[in-house]
Amino acid sequence: MRTYRLVLTAILLLSLLFGLVPAALAAPPEFDETELVFIFPIEGCDFPVEGQLFATLKTSVHTDQNGDFKMLLERVLDQHTSYTNLATGTTITSTKGAGIDKFVMDEDGSVLFIVMGLIDIVTLPGQGLVLQDVGHFIFNFTTGELLFSAGQYSVHGPLGSVEALCAALE
Repeated sequence: MRTYRLVLTAILLLSLLFGLVPAALAAPPEFDETELVFIFPIEGCDFPVEGQLFATLKTSVHTDQNGDFKMLLERVLDQHTSYTNLATGTTITSTKGAGIDKFVMDEDGSVLFIVMGLIDIVTLPGQGLVLQDVGHFIFNFTTGELLFSAGQYSVHGPLGSVEALCAALE
């Protein structure tokens, strides 16, 4: 058993010396957190509706052992959305989104927003499910193009409808 450990230690040391494990020499990622508030209109009700997305954006910048940029990851955490009838002030709030949301910067400089999982859900006492958006989509921020979408969307996304949301805000 002791010989086994010595051999493993020797292999690891030789690998590090000869650059066979460059990831072990990479600089640790730099992390940053930013609170986000994104305000957007909801179209389709007989009255003006404003949506507000609240989230924490956690960014990590990854470099190689020379300090050269390799990757930028931005994850959206603790997301929830409020919807307000601007005529009456009535507001409903979704529970936190759950899943993986991230921004990815491609080598060509384009930025993709990738969402997987529960995007938004609102249930109200006596009314039940008002809004449910769950699925996976990929949106190119650079071109404004929706590259992929699959799932069940009651408001956001393809074939979404705001009828239940409007009724809940009347």
